[in-house]
Amino acid sequence: MRQLNREALAIIVALQAFKTFTVCDAEINPEQVPCGWSHRCQAYFNALPAPLVEAAGLHKNTHDFILALDYVVTDEMRGTEFSLLGKFVLSEWDR
Repeated sequence: MRQLNREALAIIVALQAFKTFTVCDAEINPEQVPCGWSHRCQAYFNALPAPLVEAAGLHKNTHDFILALDYVVTDEMRGTEFSLLGKFVLSEWDR
C-alpha cells in the first residue's frame, strides 16, 4: 500500500489543475490546441523530474498517470500537515 505524501499531493494537484486549464483553453482557443487534453496531460506528467516522481512514490507509467488524474483530493488532505499526509492511502497496490 502506498501512502500520500507532500510530493504526491503536489503532483496530483498540479496535474489536475493542468487538465482543467487544458480543457478550458481548448474551449477558448480551439484552433491553438493541436491535440486532446489527455495527450497533453500525459506529456506533462512524463516531463516531471524523475526525482520528484520517485519521492512521490509514483512511476512514469499509464497506471500512475490515471491514478494521479483520478485521485480525489479532499479538504482534509489539503488542510493536513505535510508530515501527517501518510495517514491517507495513495494506492492500495504496491508497485
